[in-house]
Amino acid sequence: MLGRDLKIMPELKNITYDYGDGTTHGPTTNTGAPYPDGTITHTYETTDPVQPRITATYTGRYSLDGGPWRPLGIDVEVTGNPITLTPTEYTTELVQPPT
Repeated sequence: MLGRDLKIMPELKNITYDYGDGTTHGPTTNTGAPYPDGTITHTYETTDPVQPRITATYTGRYSLDGGPWRPLGIDVEVTGNPITLTPTEYTTELVQPPT
């Protein structure tokens, strides 16, 4: 493409959330939201360490020399590196306010 103007516009196609405990969510186009409004949640059944990760699938469009945008015609999967997560168990308790 030497001497040509090639523009590529990646587009998220979907995400699969792998919770590391044998369960997944997706593929979905939902990217979640910050706490407390998050729409992607998971409850772990044990406090054993897990290695969650996500896999994002991208597609896209391209434009050559200022021409119309055209589909790339391929999908590319990008799998994130797993992190080690140790789920924690919390117990809530109502207490008297300080006086």
